[in-house]
Formats: sequence, structure tokens, C-alpha cells
Amino acid sequence: MHLQNVLAFIANIPADWIVFVIVLLALSIDVLRAGSGRITTLAISLPVSSLLFDLLPNAYFVGPVVRSLLTPVAEGALFAVLFTLLSFLIYRIIRAQGKDPGPLIILSFLSGLVGTVIITVVWVQTPALNHLFAPSVQFQAIFGSGYAFFWLVGSYLLLAFVRS
Repeated sequence: MHLQNVLAFIANIPADWIVFVIVLLALSIDVLRAGSGRITTLAISLPVSSLLFDLLPNAYFVGPVVRSLLTPVAEGALFAVLFTLLSFLIYRIIRAQGKDPGPLIILSFLSGLVGTVIITVVWVQTPALNHLFAPSVQFQAIFGSGYAFFWLVGSYLLLAFVRS
């Protein structure tokens, strides 16, 4: 194979797939190092954060303040704060539950895949995050609303297998 063919192939890979693989590897390495507790926290707190973020504009006291946020960056920052608070609380609740996959590379890879898929599905489904980085049409078709349910259920089933 010629070097120009390889470089042309690499140049045509969409950026969101590169980010997907980088996040997958980072989460897999984190599971190898620290166990699957953080992935479980992420798997629970990210969809709950998205749900609460959608409910926040209708909340009694903070609703008018949230509705006044006009910039996508401010909405993204609010989502990040909500996600951080929920992650802290959920990690405190579940950190001692279940087994960790330990040094098994395949289980760590599967845990990383679960975390990456959940991050991707929630990112594609949350408009505030979509404004910060809009995924490609191909990415939205694969992880969009038509298949989001199946991606999330499959991820939770896989996480249950990894932690059992």
C-alpha cells in the first residue's frame, strides 16, 4: 500500500469518530486503573442530568434564570455543573457496590465502550451540548433518537454483565 493512499484514508475519517475512539481508549484505561465504578456513575448520572436539564426551565425558583440563558455556552456550562453535582452524589451512593473487572482487558474495553456510547447518545440528544460540538449527520443517524433507546438499553445490559 502506498503512503499517499493511507494518508488519504486517514484524512477522510470524520473527526467525531476519532474523538469516539480516543474517549473509548481513555475510559478503558481508566477502568483498568481504577475499576468500573466511574463508568457506572457516568452511566447513571449522564442520562439523569439530561433529563433534569430538560426539566430545569420549568422549575419554580430557578426556571426564569435558566430561561434567561441565551448562549449555548452558558447552557453547556449549566449542564456541566448539573452533571458534576449528580456524578458526585451518585458516586458516593454506588462506589462500594458491585465487583470491578480488575485487570481483565476485554472487560475494561467493554466498560469503556459502555461509557463512550452513553456519552455519545446523551451528547447527540441534548441540544445544549449539540451547540458546543455538532456531530456529523452519520453520527446523528447512528446514535440519534431512532436508536438511542436500544443503545442505552444495550449499554446497561453490557455494564450489568461487566459488573457481575
